[in-house]
Parts: sequence; structure tokens; C-alpha cells
Amino acid sequence: MLTIAFLLGLMGNIHCIGMCGPIALILPVQSTSTMGRFARTLIYNTGRILSYSGIGFFLGILGTGLKLAKMLQWSSITIGSLLILYVIAPHLLNKYNPFTSTSASFNGWLTRLIGRRLQDNSFPSLFYMGLLNGLLPCGMVLTAGLASIPWGGITDSILFMIFFGLGTLPVMVILPMISHTITTPVRKKLQRAVPILIFAFGVLFIFRGLNLGIPYLSPKLSGDKTEIQCGN
Repeated sequence: MLTIAFLLGLMGNIHCIGMCGPIALILPVQSTSTMGRFARTLIYNTGRILSYSGIGFFLGILGTGLKLAKMLQWSSITIGSLLILYVIAPHLLNKYNPFTSTSASFNGWLTRLIGRRLQDNSFPSLFYMGLLNGLLPCGMVLTAGLASIPWGGITDSILFMIFFGLGTLPVMVILPMISHTITTPVRKKLQRAVPILIFAFGVLFIFRGLNLGIPYLSPKLSGDKTEIQCGN
């Protein structure tokens, strides 16, 4: 589980450069030393990963409910199907998503809060910006959040989101230090790979929900069936 989460975060680095990158590129991490810039960037990302763990907590409650209802298998298939639909027909999800306008308003509100802190490079301010950034509507965070549900437990979902965040850490720490090398055309090219990643994880979760008994790819899901053995 943790390996999948970390790999998802690593591959999500492509998305981070294209979407979350612009915020990381303008972070007020100026310092007289490289270690000072590194420390400020790390504080910011600590807040971001903490927000991911909070998302994992609430999704873990949902996963626990699905486990108790013996619906983990179908939830994995449904989530995989939604991820694929998100790639091949995003207009359908936007059309029938009742939260589209709410999400846009929430995104604007968070962006304004972050903007007010961009002139402050203190540790508390950077940590606060990281917390806010972790809550911004994001395709890869949505993918990771959905992927954390079928594991069927609050602790599992929290750990999944933490390791996903750790996977994104390399690029998000380096970005503010190499901002001059990341141009808009480069971000656009990298962004084209994101739908492929989301589609691949959609397929993975459909296979996982099929309970084919294939190690790692489609293991038997616990919590959907109870086996009772009788003996002498």
C-alpha cells in the first residue's frame, strides 16, 4: 500500500511542476544561505503533507464504512471507473458534478489567503501556506484521495496520503531553488502526461477490485467476505 502511494506521489511530480509548481516558484523562501532556503521550503511542504493526512483521515472514515458494509471491492471498481472517466470524458463529470461551483469558489478563497502571505517568509507563515496549498483542488490529490479509500481503514488512508505527499517532496523542495529553469512551455509539456498517469491508476484500481488473486496487481480484498471453516 505504502509503495503504491509513494510511487503515485513520485509520478505526481510531473503534475506538481505543471499545476502546484507556480505557487512553489513564488514562495518567499529567500535566505542568505542555501540551508535557509531549504529549511523554509521543507517547512512549507510539511504543512502541505499534514493537510494530505487530514484528507486521509476523513476519507478513511468513508473507507471504514465501506469495509463494514462489505463494499470495498465495488468501491475500488467504481473509483477506478471514475478516474478513467475523468480522463476520457471530463466534461461529463463537470456537467453532473454538483460541487463544481463550490470547488471553484473554495479554490479562489484559498488562493487569496495564500496570496496575502507571499511577502512573509517566516516559518509559521510558510507552514500556513503549505496547509492551505494541500487543500487546493488538484487532480493528483483527488486521485490519491480516492485511491486511499479502498484500503478500508482510517490509519491506512492517513498513511497512504502521507506517503503520497512524501513522494511529491523531491520536486516540491527543489522547485523553489531552480525556479529560473522552469518555463511555462516546459510545464505545459509535462502536464500532458498527467491524464496518462490518472488513466493508468484507474485501470489498476479496477483490476484490484476484481479480486483476481494476483499479488500486488489484484490481491484478494479483505473485509468484503467472511470465511468460516468448521472442523472436528
